[in-house]
Amino acid sequence: MRAFFSSKTEHQLLEALSECLRKQLPASTSLVDGIIFIRAYNSRRKKTTEALLVELPGPNDASLSSQKASRNAERFANTARENGFHLTARDVLDLRTDRILPYLSYLCDNTRSSSSSIRPPTIV
Repeated sequence: MRAFFSSKTEHQLLEALSECLRKQLPASTSLVDGIIFIRAYNSRRKKTTEALLVELPGPNDASLSSQKASRNAERFANTARENGFHLTARDVLDLRTDRILPYLSYLCDNTRSSSSSIRPPTIV
C-alpha cells in the first residue's frame, strides 16, 4: 500500500536519497538525515531482502567518484527490484521521480515502528 505523502515530504525523501547515493553537494550540506533513513530501513528490512549499501567519500576526498555513485545507484536499483519495483541505476542517477518516489514511499513505510524513535528524514 503506497502511503500518500505531501509533495514537501516526497521532496525531502528524494533529497536525502540523492545526498547519500550521489554526494554531489556543497561542503556545508549534511548527510545525516539520508544516512539515518537508510540505516532505519536496513534495521527494519526482512532479512531475506538485500540491505541498502552506500559508499561515501573517503576522508581525503572532496566528492564521490562517478564510479562509486554508479555502484550506489546499482545497489539501490537491485534492492528496489528485489522488492518488486522496476527501477534501474539510470533512473536513480537521473533522479526520475516518477520511478523513485513509489519505492521511497515503500521504504518509508518499512522504516516506521511505534517503538522506534527513528523517523523519515527532514532536510533543513
